[in-house]
Amino acid sequence: MRREAGLVGAVALVALLVGCGGDLPERPPIESVEWAEQGWTAEQRSLYHNTGQGTVIAPVDFFFALERPFSKDKVSDPAYLSALGFLTGPDTAKDPGNPHGLPVGFAVLDDKGPPAGKGLGPVVGLTCAACHTGQLTYQGKAFRIDGGAAGHDLTGFSESFGLTLIETWYNPFKWRRFAKEVLKEKYEDGQAYKTLKARFYPLVVAARRVAWYSFTTGAYPTHEGFTRLDALGRIGNTVFGDDLVEKANYRVADAPVSYPYLWDIWRFDWVQYNGSVHQPMARNVGEALGVRARTNFIDAEGKPVDPTPEKPGWTYGPNFDTSIPVENLHRIETTLWDLTAPKWPAHIFGAVDQAKADKGRELFKENCAKCHGVRPIEQGPDVKAQWAVTMVPLKVIGTDPTVATNFAKEKLDPVKMTGTKDPISPAEGLKVVTDAVKGRAYELAGLDPEKRAEMDGFGRPNLVRAPCAYKARPLAGVWATPPYLHNGAVANVFELLGPEGERQPFWLGSFEYDPKTLGYVKTPIKGGFKMDFKEAGNANTGHHFSDTPGPGVIGRALSPDERYAIIEYLKALTPETQEVLEPVKADWGDKYACEGQDGWWK
Repeated sequence: MRREAGLVGAVALVALLVGCGGDLPERPPIESVEWAEQGWTAEQRSLYHNTGQGTVIAPVDFFFALERPFSKDKVSDPAYLSALGFLTGPDTAKDPGNPHGLPVGFAVLDDKGPPAGKGLGPVVGLTCAACHTGQLTYQGKAFRIDGGAAGHDLTGFSESFGLTLIETWYNPFKWRRFAKEVLKEKYEDGQAYKTLKARFYPLVVAARRVAWYSFTTGAYPTHEGFTRLDALGRIGNTVFGDDLVEKANYRVADAPVSYPYLWDIWRFDWVQYNGSVHQPMARNVGEALGVRARTNFIDAEGKPVDPTPEKPGWTYGPNFDTSIPVENLHRIETTLWDLTAPKWPAHIFGAVDQAKADKGRELFKENCAKCHGVRPIEQGPDVKAQWAVTMVPLKVIGTDPTVATNFAKEKLDPVKMTGTKDPISPAEGLKVVTDAVKGRAYELAGLDPEKRAEMDGFGRPNLVRAPCAYKARPLAGVWATPPYLHNGAVANVFELLGPEGERQPFWLGSFEYDPKTLGYVKTPIKGGFKMDFKEAGNANTGHHFSDTPGPGVIGRALSPDERYAIIEYLKALTPETQEVLEPVKADWGDKYACEGQDGWWK
């Protein structure tokens, strides 16, 4: 008992260190929920919300039986998940594709591997909708946006869930309650109890290792908080650190970004904020791996799995088995082809001032369209995209460079995965693993080259690069995606259109919307997250407007009236009324390489 008490005390200390004992925001009651008009049927929305991508939180029976850390309240309690920012409510519970009444973006998938026959069975995991469904509230009404930017604290949930796995294992009282709920009438059955222990223990081992690696390497020094996640950094640490059980591959992930919105994403030649990924399937496989799809890179002893293909002519062996159902990723991707930008809901947020919007259009053309207009790609036999995103070098845009420079400068040890000892960049590593994971899945499914090209997305090659630049994109629907800049460091569009000196501190954790400035309300939030511009990755500099030249000045000073006119234009902007620029030739090269930019390594 003394040993168990000591272990429980150690877990409690860890919880305090990572801050899991704090308050969470109180969510005011919602009178009604309305979904934006975005071209989807109810069936398409349900598919997007509930189609599993192979990520694993826990087996279904575990998920509903587990308690929160140092509490008897369930981790699956909708009130708790809502406080963390996940979207709950009667409309999600009524969705026929969601029989368990889970929040938007949580789904049940039958995990049958890897390797085949050794999966966890039905599991709760996250779908694309978890991080790419937005909500804005106003005067008691909730307005939800498919493909929008999520407002949750995913890191807070993940840390809390990992801690509850550890505490449940070591706290005999918590374990007893958990076991009774899972086993029910079989609680006294010795074999059933032994099987439960065997099912649970690997989850604890993984949770302990991830917590220990994260803590001892100092990998996550910047608080991500609500609405943000260091996606590229966490994908790299998860795949090359957690999944390979290789502590040396942990890199500092101090570049949180806002969850990007997804309408029109399939049209772009490059995605991610740093324009680093070209192929849809590779992008989606990487995302699924980053939010803990199961892998088979190593065996139970931590040794690399034999990479030898089982069949003649195959390229990949069972070491690249994963729980990712690539056919589901393709279904989600093709469903997104029909998703359009949300229309401004005048009946909720007030009517657009059309006279101001007309003035704003001219100001937008003068100051913004050269980067944020639609830039068609000249079509040809080798063209696999419709729109070229405008890439803006770091020294021009002046925003926080950490996302781009982290991805460009780090090196990883891939020996357990590739057999080579030569260090590779995160970009090279992600290309290797995404090629292999999807290639292995295609081989197992017996897909011919034509079908593989279709699944990849328009036959696009898997190109990955690491430019020192950020992409600009067309802005239809951008009013629904606060906060702003890639790292979410500017509260609203009004401040984004002004000089840096006007950008004020603000809190995240509330969905309450300010339709005048196009941002969340800025009042302090109990249990919320205050943006600290001094933390690494959080700079609110750049992309500003001033008559004084300098880094990050991208246009002349705009008066308050001019800024409000542009805001009215953005409210009224639709996919049909976006500015269309001259077509350009497709360019798959990396002409924004970091080595040519002064100070990129700092």
